[in-house]
Amino acid sequence: MHRFRFATVAAGLLVAVVGTLSLSVSAAYAQVCIDGGGSNSATGSGWVAGAQAGYNWQQGSWVYGLETDLSGTGLKSSMSGGLVNPCPNDVANTSAKIDWYGTVRGRAGWTAGNVLFYGTGGFAYGKVDLSSSFSTAGLSLNSDTSSVRAGWVAGAGIEYLLQPNLTLNLGYQYVDLGTASLANPTTAGSSS
Repeated sequence: MHRFRFATVAAGLLVAVVGTLSLSVSAAYAQVCIDGGGSNSATGSGWVAGAQAGYNWQQGSWVYGLETDLSGTGLKSSMSGGLVNPCPNDVANTSAKIDWYGTVRGRAGWTAGNVLFYGTGGFAYGKVDLSSSFSTAGLSLNSDTSSVRAGWVAGAGIEYLLQPNLTLNLGYQYVDLGTASLANPTTAGSSS
């Protein structure tokens, strides 16, 4: 027997959003300075608010369904400091920001009374802004990109049925929006 149920989420959602930055720096920097280490510092902050909708079917103790969500975010991270020693006065700054993201996911779980234990996974998409600058020994590299990225999402959670069609949900999602590479054609002896 299949039972049709529309679930409305009325709880907080813990979200880990991962944007990966891969910075390609030309060989000019290796020719100018010898890599002897370096130091930098990073900070991050943010918030997530959004809406979720889905359809779930139940057969016995098993529940399966489809869900989608869309969230606005204030997720920001930045890094600054020197990257290469013993180059004097080298400066590096990188910042990343996710303005919004959404997911389309499958969900499967098992019920015990009014409690549902579930796993979820599927497609993720979102708007990512990346900015990076590096300067040393008269050379500089500045790169920016902003794009809608696609990736994947996986998670798990516990949901409690308060009344038909109303649930309380505590869940975790890991969202990976892929890798973005920044590169600049700067070569030894040139500056911007």
